[in-house]
Amino acid sequence: SVTQSHSRDRFSWFYDAIALYTGIIPNLRDSLPHIARHQQAGQVSDRPNQVTWIGFQPLPGTTRVFVQCSRAPQYQILQEQEGHSIEILLEHTNLSLSNFARFMDTSYFGRSVGMIDAEQLRGQCVRVVIWRDELAPFTVTEDGSYLYVDFQDVGRY
Repeated sequence: SVTQSHSRDRFSWFYDAIALYTGIIPNLRDSLPHIARHQQAGQVSDRPNQVTWIGFQPLPGTTRVFVQCSRAPQYQILQEQEGHSIEILLEHTNLSLSNFARFMDTSYFGRSVGMIDAEQLRGQCVRVVIWRDELAPFTVTEDGSYLYVDFQDVGRY
């Protein structure tokens, strides 16, 4: 939906972000019709888990990268020697859609995360690589089927 402000300038149109972005928003929109069957299939414990979304959220003071899986992920975090990339290895997991293997260029937002890339590895393992523009401190948390990597945007926002 679009809301018009009462100012007279030409930049007075405001868009509802939820209406513009039609992807997964943790704890607000957790499923979409085209990924629902992958979410269900990955919930069976003797099958590989499924990555059902990889997302990016520029939040106040924090940049969040999240991975949604069918069930709680088993993972390892690896940090490159120079510190500019972080790898998440999701064990016994498959990318549910090939589209998730496309990189996301997040540099446009001017945040601490510049790019996110994922790939399916042999042996039912998914690697998600996050490139940082700077050595921002980060934390990793789990919440149900979500894995969050939050980067502190030092000196920004």
